Amino acid sequence: MTSPDVGHGAKKLKSKILFVSNNFRFGHKREGDVKLLKKFQDKFEYKLVKPKPLIKNKKTVSSTLIRKLLETGNLQ
Repeated sequence: MTSPDVGHGAKKLKSKILFVSNNFRFGHKREGDVKLLKKFQDKFEYKLVKPKPLIKNKKTVSSTLIRKLLETGNLQ
């Protein structure tokens, strides 16, 4: 994945701040990663934020976990 690939996505989304987890992947065959986004954040004028994982009931709160909870209606 190259600079133009990241730049195209950044311009298209008009993002100023990107929140990502350490294992975030994107693009063709999931070739893009957090290191690549960090490398180009100044060039394409966005800020990359990697918050610490949220742990609840000894589980990392992930998008997968949230989807599973929504599917089962378990929204406590």
